[in-house]
Amino acid sequence: MSQRKIQQTEDAIFLYFGILEAYKTVGEELLGEGVVHKQVIPRMGYYIESFLPELQMDNSDLKQMVDTLWNKIDRAIENPGTELQMEMEDAWKLRAVIFGFENAFLEILGDQAIKEYVFNKITDYLVHYLPPEITSQNVDLNQKLEMYLDYLKTNGFIKAGKVKIKQNQVEFSANHCAFAKIHDSPAYRDGKTRYCPWGMIANSILVHHNKAPIESTSTRFTTRGSITYLKMLED
Repeated sequence: MSQRKIQQTEDAIFLYFGILEAYKTVGEELLGEGVVHKQVIPRMGYYIESFLPELQMDNSDLKQMVDTLWNKIDRAIENPGTELQMEMEDAWKLRAVIFGFENAFLEILGDQAIKEYVFNKITDYLVHYLPPEITSQNVDLNQKLEMYLDYLKTNGFIKAGKVKIKQNQVEFSANHCAFAKIHDSPAYRDGKTRYCPWGMIANSILVHHNKAPIESTSTRFTTRGSITYLKMLED
């Protein structure tokens, strides 16, 4: 794998890890210690089957996979400059963990718990992984979201995108996404996947910019990408 491709993959890994850290922190607060092993891993098999059907993994395999990924990323964060040595398949695996968390929250706590707690907590983590200009208070919201789109395009995660801001509503489109090939899988058709990770990060940028939670968030998945709809609180 080329150095450029390695860097792109690592950028995706760290962004996903920011989402996972938020889910884990909130999950342990609301669902108790061991939420990953007790609630998330039993639900992950469904997503691994949808995303990586070539992998045959039982709960024991999934536990080992998650522990290995999490520990490797933790070590890289604690030791800056450490190469993760991960490939795109690892990004797919982390997406399965993200959606395992999402499914656990939806089934046990309901959609509102994700909106009220997880989205806001993601902001605390992602400011450490996004380029500093995207979280600068000296840049207006439209510029930040456009820079975020450029960041996703530069790293090869999407090929195109669009931001529309009208009054207190935002539409964030991620088109020709590298992960869109599974948007017609049962995980999406059955409503077991509701939020695009790229849209979740856009949400966190808004929360950080406004210093206030988002009133509502929803995602429409397409065969090529996603559109995330964000409604900000009125002043």
